[in-house]
Amino acid sequence: MHEAVPFQGRLFSCMLGAHQRVSDNAFVQAHVAAMLRNFLLAAFVLCAGTACAGTAHMGDRVDLRGTLTLRGNEPFTYPVVSDGKQMWQLVGVDHATAGRLQNRVVHVTGRVAETAGPSRLPALQVDSVTATDEGTAR
Repeated sequence: MHEAVPFQGRLFSCMLGAHQRVSDNAFVQAHVAAMLRNFLLAAFVLCAGTACAGTAHMGDRVDLRGTLTLRGNEPFTYPVVSDGKQMWQLVGVDHATAGRLQNRVVHVTGRVAETAGPSRLPALQVDSVTATDEGTAR
């Protein structure tokens, strides 16, 4: 005759299998959490390094090429240069020169200065500003 397996033994063996699956699941969850934590840390470090990489600091020499425009209302206008990505306020450019070069593509050299006035744009103490051969910006 067949030997009967006690009901309690079968129940207990099923419970052992479930326990094993739970511990494997916990093991996988712990590793996934650790990998996610490491990934987030690496992403943060990469983003922090990238954010600081292109930042100009006071006194740094800068060469800009972009469109010179006058912003503000008369008599409180100020010249800015925009290259399509960033806009700089020009400090040290007389009003006549700015008016003559308005809406033209210019090449500007200078040093990063303290942010000037209410515009809160990054400021550039201009050493030279010249119109390029590209002519008028569109």
